[in-house]
Amino acid sequence: MNLIDLKNGEVGIIIKINGNKELKLRLIELGIIEGSEIRILSKNTCFGPVLIYIKSTKIALGEDAIKNIIIK
Repeated sequence: MNLIDLKNGEVGIIIKINGNKELKLRLIELGIIEGSEIRILSKNTCFGPVLIYIKSTKIALGEDAIKNIIIK
């Protein structure tokens, strides 16, 4: 399952990050790494950024990035 499948308020644990090298490095720099707990704070039904909460930080990410975060 990937992060886009979660609903607002739901939590998952990151098990893998897919995508190209640049995307992976960008997410790592933001603290989005395997083994971390991640929560969806706000996800619209339309296109637009998704607000997540990870390690006491709120981050807005585009749908393309969110689809590459694999969780359990």
